[in-house]
Amino acid sequence: MPDQTYDFHFIPASLGLTQGENDSRRAHFRKQGPIKSLVRELGQNSLDAKAPGSNGPVRMVFELNDFPTESIPGIETLGLHIRASHETICSLTGPSKDYESAVSTLERNRIPVLRISDYNTTGLQGHENDTNSALAALTRTNGVSAKPRGKGGSYGIGAAAGTFNSRIFTTYWTTATAANPDETVLAARTDLATHTIGDERFDATGFFLNIEKQNEFEYLRTTAPLMGFDKRLEPGTDTFIPAYRGAETDPDLLEIRKCFVENFFAAIRDGKLEVEGKTTKSTWILNAATLAAEIDDFPHIKPFYYALEQEPIIGSIDGLGEVKLFVNLDPTLSKRHHTLLMRSPLMTVTDYRPRSLPNYAAVFLCDDDSGNELLRSLEPPTHDDWVRDDPDFPLGKKLVREIHAFIRQAIRSLISVKQGEEIEIKGLNELLPSSLGNPILDELPLSNSPSSLGEDNDTESATVHGDETPVPIEFRKRAAVRPRLRKPAIPGGEEDALGGNRSRKNASKRSEGGSKQSNGSEGPGGASVASLLNDMVCWFNTENESLRVALEAPVGTTGNLPLHAIGEQGVDDSYDLGISRVTEQLADHEVELEFSGNTILGLNFSDTEVKQLTVQFKEPRRLRLGID
Repeated sequence: MPDQTYDFHFIPASLGLTQGENDSRRAHFRKQGPIKSLVRELGQNSLDAKAPGSNGPVRMVFELNDFPTESIPGIETLGLHIRASHETICSLTGPSKDYESAVSTLERNRIPVLRISDYNTTGLQGHENDTNSALAALTRTNGVSAKPRGKGGSYGIGAAAGTFNSRIFTTYWTTATAANPDETVLAARTDLATHTIGDERFDATGFFLNIEKQNEFEYLRTTAPLMGFDKRLEPGTDTFIPAYRGAETDPDLLEIRKCFVENFFAAIRDGKLEVEGKTTKSTWILNAATLAAEIDDFPHIKPFYYALEQEPIIGSIDGLGEVKLFVNLDPTLSKRHHTLLMRSPLMTVTDYRPRSLPNYAAVFLCDDDSGNELLRSLEPPTHDDWVRDDPDFPLGKKLVREIHAFIRQAIRSLISVKQGEEIEIKGLNELLPSSLGNPILDELPLSNSPSSLGEDNDTESATVHGDETPVPIEFRKRAAVRPRLRKPAIPGGEEDALGGNRSRKNASKRSEGGSKQSNGSEGPGGASVASLLNDMVCWFNTENESLRVALEAPVGTTGNLPLHAIGEQGVDDSYDLGISRVTEQLADHEVELEFSGNTILGLNFSDTEVKQLTVQFKEPRRLRLGID
C-alpha cells in the first residue's frame, strides 16, 4: 500500500457550480462507446509518445486481472465520496444506475482491474505543477494540451476515456521517464458529482496526492508495484482502470483487439504498433505478421488493408503539403467501399464517401508535419472528424474540400490510366440470348461498378503522380450513349428509313443498362426495348477500353445503329464520341464495319439473328448505356 500521507483529496466547492451525473468530458466519448474511445485515445497517445531514436514498434499490453478491493490506493476515501455523490444525485434527479453499480462494486471483495502499458515510449514527462508538461496535461487539466505540434490530445480530456470505462469513475497512472528511470510517479483522478459530506460541500473532481501539504499539489513517487501487477522496469506509462466495465462482457479482451484492427490497422501493418492482450485464461498478440495472417477475419477492413500494398498516388495541397492516396481499385469487391482518412499516427480519423465512383477502397494519408498540425486542429475531442465549419478556423472548410477533390481526381485518373471502366448490367446472364454460343461472352468478368462516373457537372483537371514522373490527366464531362437501330423503308411499315418515331407496343419507360424484350413484355428489372430487337446487351471490355454490343433481331432486319450522347439537357447530336473502329465478330474472325460519325452503318441480319459488335474509341470514354 502507498504511503498513508497520500490519499484522495477533493477541494471544497463552496459557492461554485454544481456538477451533476453527466460529466461533460465523458460525454464526448459516449457516441464512440467505452471500448472504442479507450482504444483510440490510448493508442494515439502511445504512438505520439514514441521514444526518439528507438527501434521497433510502440508496444501496448492490455492485462486484465482481479485484485482485492482493498489493494486499490485510497479506496476507503474514494468510496466515501462515491456514496456521497450517489446520495446527492438521488436527491436531485432520482436514482442513477451508474452510481448504484459503483456503490455495489465497492462492496465486493475483489474487483477487475485493466492495466494498459506502453513500451518504447517516453513516459509522461515534466512535473505535475507545470501546466505545460505532459504529466499535468493528462492527469490534472481540462482543455489543455502539452503535446508537440501534430500530436493528438488537443483538448486535454484523454483521461475521461479511462474514467468512462471504470465503474467507480477513476483512473490511475504510473509513469517513468528515461531521465529518471528508477522513479515512478503515481497519479490518480476521479470524476464524480458535486456532493456533500456532513456540512461540507465538495467539488466533483478528486486527485490522489499528498494530503499533508495543503498548499501544494504533489503526486506520490514510489518504487513499489501498484496493486498486484508487476513493476515497470523501463520508461513508459501504465494506465489502470479499476472496476473495468468490459470485464464481464469482454473477458478475453477480443473487443479491444477488434477495435485496434478497425482503427489502427495501418500502424500495425507498417510495424509501428504492436498490441498484446493478457488475461488469466488467454493471451493474444496483434502485430504486422498476425494481422496479415488474420486479415480475412475482418472483411470490412481487408480491402483497405490491401489498398496500402499499392503504390500511392502522391499530390500536394496548399497548407497540407504532400498527401498520399493508396487505392485498391477492385471491381470484384462485394460492395462499394470508400476512403479512410488518416494523419501521422496512422489512426483512422474519419472517412469520405464520394458518389458515383466505382468499387474501390482507399486510404488517404497526410503525414507532412505542417499538414498534420492543421488537420489535428480541425478534430473534435474524439479525433473522429475533420470539422469543416469551425468559425475560428475558416481555412478548415477549404482544406477538407480540397482533400475530397484530390481523392476524387486521383481515383478517376487511376481508372483512366490503369483500368478503364466496367459497367454493371444487372441480370446480364438472363439477357444474353442462348443462341449466341460464343465462349468469349462467358469469359468476360462481371463488375459491381456503377454505370457512371463522377458528377454530371464536373469538368476537372489534375496532376497526380507516383514516385517519379507526373501524369497529367484531363477529366472530361461524362457522356452517355443510346444505341438506336432503324429499319429501312418497308411499304406499309410503321416507320420510314429516316423516321425517329417508332411505335412501342406494351413498352414501358426504359431504364439504364441493357434491356430485353420478349413478345412485348417487360424484361428483368422492368426494362423495355424497342420493337426492332429481341435482345440487346452492352458492356465494356476493360482490357482495350472498347464497347461490346450483342444484338438479336429477326432475320432480314437491316439498318443503321446510331449512338447518341446524352448530356444534361437530353440527347446531344453534336457530341462526337470519337469512334475509331467497329468490328463484327464472326465464327472464326472479325470483319470491319463502316461507320460515319456516331453511326454504325449497314447492319444486316440476312442470315443470322445474332450479331456481336466491338466499338473502339480514340480516347477512353465514360458512358451510360441504354437503347432507344
